[in-house]
Amino acid sequence: MINLLIVAGGTGGHIWPSIAFGQWAERNAGARVTFVCGNRPIEREIYSWAGVNPIILPLSGSPLGKMKAFVSRSADAVLSAIKAWEIIKDTDADLCLLFGGYISAPFILASRVKGVKAVAHEQNAIAGRVTRLAWRTGIPVLSGWNRCKPFPPGTFTSVGIPVRKIEKLEAAKGWKRLGLSGLPFSPPRVLVMGGSLGSASLKETAIELSRRPEFASWGFIIVGFPSTHEMLPQNVISLPRVWDISALFSLASIAIVRGGASTLAELLAYKLPAIVVPWKEAVGNHQLENGRCFIELGGGKMWTECEPIDSLAAMLRELAEITAPEVRRYDISEAVCSKMWERLMSFFSSKGEGLVV
Repeated sequence: MINLLIVAGGTGGHIWPSIAFGQWAERNAGARVTFVCGNRPIEREIYSWAGVNPIILPLSGSPLGKMKAFVSRSADAVLSAIKAWEIIKDTDADLCLLFGGYISAPFILASRVKGVKAVAHEQNAIAGRVTRLAWRTGIPVLSGWNRCKPFPPGTFTSVGIPVRKIEKLEAAKGWKRLGLSGLPFSPPRVLVMGGSLGSASLKETAIELSRRPEFASWGFIIVGFPSTHEMLPQNVISLPRVWDISALFSLASIAIVRGGASTLAELLAYKLPAIVVPWKEAVGNHQLENGRCFIELGGGKMWTECEPIDSLAAMLRELAEITAPEVRRYDISEAVCSKMWERLMSFFSSKGEGLVV
């Protein structure tokens, strides 16, 4: 049995792929998996909803930035580095698999000190700071897309992004599981998701679209914002954060989303067409690059918030015309996880010998 230590924190973009792979490894490879995350409330919320009990380290983000955050988070980073060493020792880890978020950084050093090899999985088409650090220290990198900038081709391995399994539901059942009364909107139904933290601008854009006569018969389901006393159009509902992807996808005809890598991977896996609206403040503009990869794979279209809303409306109409519900898939193969495991085992020889790059 292999003792696998999986480290992921920050937001759902890092955490959901780590959970998907970890649970696959337990079911199919007999691995003993230990999860590690940081202490942000959203991290605790995601793991709890997934029924996973991770080890929680006192790290909530990067120490870079304002001085107050630098002082407090630097102290947390030092403590987390010490605890990372202890966790590797206590779990008798054979391999550390780093899915990103700043919680992964302490394990780069700790794995070196303990002589336990590590592998990093980068979900984005432009590598984050922690992955770049891992790559510079010689840690093998597995990527979610066919490119992982700024790394040259041949210096990383493209394996894809593990995705959550979803349950095939009738629209009415999905509607009820979301706690909604009455009957679901008639299709087309547009699912609007702004990532784990929501997006106020996407919400406002969706509401503006919903008020157009051409979309009066469409339904818009906006995720990430609890209903308030604001007057929403009759064809719009606003929900708080929802982790039940089965309920959401069962209702959606089309999605409007930010460019988070794991969200795009799930849309591709389940053949839900989407319009990607990259968040322009994303570090390194990685959401734009993710969106380009998504479009290249036939996932849908991309719209930027500097373009007129008329072009977004035209994209919605076009996707609605070509969408064929019968091609939606629910029997997703576990090819990505299997490919990842095979690659990990090609690195891994036996306990004590570590990984061979």
